[in-house]
Amino acid sequence: MLVVALRVLAEPGELAAAVTAPRWDLPTRMVVATVLVLVITGAAPLLGPQLTGLLTTYPIYASVLAVFAHSQRGGAAAIHVVRGLCYGLFAFASFFFAIGATIEPAGIVIAFVAAIAAALVVQGLSLSLLMKRASRSPTASRSP
Repeated sequence: MLVVALRVLAEPGELAAAVTAPRWDLPTRMVVATVLVLVITGAAPLLGPQLTGLLTTYPIYASVLAVFAHSQRGGAAAIHVVRGLCYGLFAFASFFFAIGATIEPAGIVIAFVAAIAAALVVQGLSLSLLMKRASRSPTASRSP
């Protein structure tokens, strides 16, 4: 699904010029994210533990980051945030896949070492791919 999401969210092109964030920006992000988590936590008895856990991770912080990026630098910035999140989720998925595959036969310490190693390798590959694509992009030298 991550590959599909990256295909659907085509590279948005050039970003608007960077602006200095207002003083209220970071505190507002913190308040918005906290309120969202509190609302979902309050609804936890209705949602159940699995859905609550699912909603309080990436949808919360991704929506906060994307909305603020959009308000400060436009739609292209919001798409960059979501695309970056998709690339990062490959490492997240590899971490939990490694945990699930190794914790029973190898134990907790080896499972976490393997999971961290897998996540670091996948994240490094994702970063390498992104940097390679950015260096080939005709707008790479113009984007901040």
